[in-house]
Amino acid sequence: MTIDSTAIDGQAPKNGPDLCLSGEDHETSPAVQAEEAPPRVKDEKLPCDDEEEQKLLVDSPTAGQIIEEWSGGTSVHGVALAFDSQSFRIWYRLLWGALVLTALGLMVWQIESLIRQYRSFEVVTDTITIVPETMEFPEITVCNTNIVSKWRSETSGITSPASENELFQVTTPVSEFVVYAAFNGREILNISEAFAPIVTDYGVCWQFKTTERIVRPGQFGGLDVYVYLNQWDYMPDTDLAGAMVFALTPGTNINTQLPFTTISPGKSANLRLKKSHYGREKQAPWARCHSEAPAYTQEQCRRNCLYREARMQCGCRGWGDHLEPQDARLCFSQEEEDGECLYNMEQNSEGIRSCHIDQCSLPPCVETEYSVDMIDVEHSDVFLDSLFGLYNLTEEDFLTNFASIHVNYDRIRFEKFTESKALTLNQLLGSIGGSMGLF
Repeated sequence: MTIDSTAIDGQAPKNGPDLCLSGEDHETSPAVQAEEAPPRVKDEKLPCDDEEEQKLLVDSPTAGQIIEEWSGGTSVHGVALAFDSQSFRIWYRLLWGALVLTALGLMVWQIESLIRQYRSFEVVTDTITIVPETMEFPEITVCNTNIVSKWRSETSGITSPASENELFQVTTPVSEFVVYAAFNGREILNISEAFAPIVTDYGVCWQFKTTERIVRPGQFGGLDVYVYLNQWDYMPDTDLAGAMVFALTPGTNINTQLPFTTISPGKSANLRLKKSHYGREKQAPWARCHSEAPAYTQEQCRRNCLYREARMQCGCRGWGDHLEPQDARLCFSQEEEDGECLYNMEQNSEGIRSCHIDQCSLPPCVETEYSVDMIDVEHSDVFLDSLFGLYNLTEEDFLTNFASIHVNYDRIRFEKFTESKALTLNQLLGSIGGSMGLF
């Protein structure tokens, strides 16, 4: 009788081949090779699977081992010193741990501050003084404080002009207002061509333009103008006597360049120009400006709001209103009604519906401004004697109607103001990198 060895060992006999045998075991067991292994059911766990999982669990490193391995190879030396338990004592490691945590906190705080500064979108302004060889001359506009000539109004019968044509008919011509002009020391012979008429809220004014540049500052260059005010021809409601002078960037509406300078009769005014150029940051969200001058200025934007509102509420347009269409009548052609309507409109800011005044709060991104300092000087007796003889003036006539104006730069230089981002993206990333170096 044959005795089964498996029964002697206390093990149940196998009905088939051992599925956990390796390839070598199968090769050395002809009986197993002869038998066909039964098919394995899907997701069936074999005894050998549990053994492999247990082996993987035994071989997997713990979190502490991972941290220790990382700290031993990291370039952050403080971390390596804090976790090296084999080379350093506990107090030394704790010291380095505290230093590492402190540096980490400072790094986080500094990065957070940099990001907050970047997101504030602040700008910085650089100011430089430029000294060119020559400088362009601004547009100079001269106005008589008396808008309507009394004699021409009485002659034509036009008391309240309703159009530009009627306004020109009652305006004193430039040949009677500007009696002498010179530029850069050379007399201007044809004053009517040199001074072009321009309709403004101050009536018809006279504008001087030139492409000739200024080489010599001070008294020996620039524009000289003698004006005769004709006070005998003033309207009864004209309360001030004198000439208004505006220094404008070419193309700028006269109504937008304030304040102006007023020259009293009998005075010689020396107007010293100072130029400032502004270049503001244009990229959003850093930009705190809108468009460019002279196409847009804050004063012109607000004035256009009032012009549009006058058309809607009062049915007329202001004298300086150059908006389209131009077929509306001029304001004050119905003097009492227009005056009351315009006064009520300007006093009630909530009634201005054509646009929000807040839309005009931003300055132009690019603009050039001319500031004016005025100095009154006295004419010499010799000059007055020759002036009286040249223009057939008496001393009383000179003190009542005559005024001389000199306009020029005090120095050939100007200030340039340029805005730029306080913190760019490249600077932010570089600063963050430097902060990480602290850690």
